[in-house]
Amino acid sequence: MDNRLTRRRLFDLLSYEWIFMIVMCVVAIVFWELIYSVTSVKLTPGQDFKIYYDYTLSSTSDGELRQLIVERKTFSYDVLKFGAEDIDRNNNVLSSRLSIQEGDIIFTDAVGIKEYNEAIKKGETPENPIRAFSVIDTPSCRIASLDEMLSNAQVYLKINFFKDGYNEQTVFDSYDSQNIDHAKVRSAFLKRNGKDNRFRSSSNKEQGIKLEIERIEKLYENVVFMRKFINDNQDSEALVKYTKYSQACIFSIGAAGDYESRLEKEKLAGREHDIYGINLGKLSGGRNITDFIQYKLGGDLTDIVVLAFDFTYYQPDLQYESLSFICSMIKICTGIN
Repeated sequence: MDNRLTRRRLFDLLSYEWIFMIVMCVVAIVFWELIYSVTSVKLTPGQDFKIYYDYTLSSTSDGELRQLIVERKTFSYDVLKFGAEDIDRNNNVLSSRLSIQEGDIIFTDAVGIKEYNEAIKKGETPENPIRAFSVIDTPSCRIASLDEMLSNAQVYLKINFFKDGYNEQTVFDSYDSQNIDHAKVRSAFLKRNGKDNRFRSSSNKEQGIKLEIERIEKLYENVVFMRKFINDNQDSEALVKYTKYSQACIFSIGAAGDYESRLEKEKLAGREHDIYGINLGKLSGGRNITDFIQYKLGGDLTDIVVLAFDFTYYQPDLQYESLSFICSMIKICTGIN
């Protein structure tokens, strides 16, 4: 039998069976895409750490900043992806991103905050709203109170990882690794990561437990650091203190009543003048924040604020990676090792 491939036979094949070949190629592509999607590891919200630059800012050196964050070993082993995105005012996708918990940190500005606070103290109406306060007031942004995050982190550590009998009054005054119960850490790790493909073998589990101990130690250190920083800077402009929805009540049009009820709830919950962010432009001794981020309208404007999103419900363990990020930013801008 003559099975030679000739020009005539190739022409006949392509003439009559090309549709079938295209269909088979499409089926093959869909099949492998399905296999990949089923077998690939899906990152949880906390494992995919993302920062945003608000539309009033320009991330002039994002790569360098993120490199410094990584070099400081800011994140635990469980953060598997670290990215950033600039927000476009004309195509603001922040709300849709946050609806699927895609975000941890946002840099925004607080230009005019000194004049704003002075007007409030005098009982006067400020001339202009503060962008950082507008972000905090936006319900979909879910900005975390640093006071509340710090308090939650302390409870998280004490309940889940500290030894019994620790000194309740002084346990967070200074870091002491002896307060950490390694058996509790081990138990919590196995419960949380028992089905993780990274830790299937016994040796991988043991390595994972060591990394988990490091995560808890890092969090403990960060809580101690942040508590001291706040205590030492109570009267500093570096702390962005704010009562949520108070600005919205001043500048909102047509929805003031709704914001007034929300403001009243904040006051009843004891969250007046909570710390929501750090004004990195007010820190000195290290790198200037304008080395990495600048105000788009130009000028010598350094009121650049870092805020954290609150997705504790979706990432109860990894929410505190945001606290670690903020601590690293403070150290970068103050020269603390």
